[in-house]
Amino acid sequence: MRHDVETNSIDVAPNSRVGTVRYLAPEVLDDTLDTRKFDAYRCTDIYALGLVFWEIAHRCQFAGGLLCLKTR
Repeated sequence: MRHDVETNSIDVAPNSRVGTVRYLAPEVLDDTLDTRKFDAYRCTDIYALGLVFWEIAHRCQFAGGLLCLKTR
């Protein structure tokens, strides 16, 4: 994807479903993402980042399945 600041336009590949499925935002999975707006892509990135932070905070590991250590 390329964002042109001067014209406020974006150049997007025909397939917007790119990435690891477990980190894709719900609007990407159900094809309701507004591909004409750059902010929509930023929101999906923040969603994925939030999942990564949650996994770090809960000390999760992924080895064929998600395993989170219980904290007290």
